[in-house]
Amino acid sequence: MLVVAVASAWPWAAVAQQIPVSVVQSVAGLGDGARQQIQEYADRAAGDLSAQDPVRIRDARNHLLAPLADPLVGVPFRLEYSRQLTPRLESLAQDARPIVAVNALRIAGDLATDRSVEVLLGQLENKDASVRLSAAAGLGRVFEAMRETAPAINPQSATRLMERAAERVVAEPEAHVADALVRALLAAAAVERDEFPGLRPRALELASARVADRVKAMGGQAPTPAGIDTILRTLSAASIAMAEDNARAVARRLPEAAAKAAARLSAECLGLLIELARGGKLPVVDPGAPKEDQDRAAAERAWAISAAAAADNIAYFARNRLGDRASQSNPPLSSRLASGRRDADAQFITDASSLRQALSRF
Repeated sequence: MLVVAVASAWPWAAVAQQIPVSVVQSVAGLGDGARQQIQEYADRAAGDLSAQDPVRIRDARNHLLAPLADPLVGVPFRLEYSRQLTPRLESLAQDARPIVAVNALRIAGDLATDRSVEVLLGQLENKDASVRLSAAAGLGRVFEAMRETAPAINPQSATRLMERAAERVVAEPEAHVADALVRALLAAAAVERDEFPGLRPRALELASARVADRVKAMGGQAPTPAGIDTILRTLSAASIAMAEDNARAVARRLPEAAAKAAARLSAECLGLLIELARGGKLPVVDPGAPKEDQDRAAAERAWAISAAAAADNIAYFARNRLGDRASQSNPPLSSRLASGRRDADAQFITDASSLRQALSRF
């Protein structure tokens, strides 16, 4: 019989540590025997999640994650496994040792059930940033599981999860944790299943709106590397979505709220770039400088060029979508920044300000 097996260096390695594939992949109800197998499998590792030895914690986590890695994992297995594990994970996620909490949250995210989601939501405001990061990353894995396997979460829980992640994007003080929350929202925006008809556009709307809020709160200050990742990732997702929307039949188009949120994201990002250019915070590419200095300056402003290009594209599609017949910037806004010269930056400020004003009507 085929089995899911886990290699381990644990003292009980000689004990049979396996669950039949037929149980993991079942699409029907599970009998008492199958439930007993799941309980025994979970019991072997759950205790070691709070061990003093980090290696034992890692091995316990890997043991518990192994069945969930099966691409054909069934909903009945997920639900029963979650029933067995979630009460323990909830307690472990509150452990004073971050290593324990982080590994518990990793498992909760991969379980991707209504019950395990509550464990993740409960730690989004933990005082330890590493725990908050793990909770945020777990939310992303829930949406990935919904996209890639049969979902074991109901639409109401999925929506609540998404809305809660969005709330935390602006409130989160650490840029890298906020980035993980935005990743989770964008993972939700990639879920295209009949069971969750409104999830994708709502996720895109929330990601665009909350990242726009975060950009606005920067007050013209240069973003951190994690902040740059968030900006570029969200601009890219919104740009692609708006381009696809432009090609769709009217009945399948994004809701107006999502288009407006994308337009606002474009406007806020343009506003940030305008302030950075106006304040001389974008490095100049001096043709008289040594090549390595030119290359360094060009690399440091590369993100701004990419952001300007994506914001320009979003603006074009958003204005067409929202009833403002538009043409794309000519030349593109990004080309102004690409030269690396102050005079070109000044022209960017003029052109981008005009486009931002047009977007403000939405």
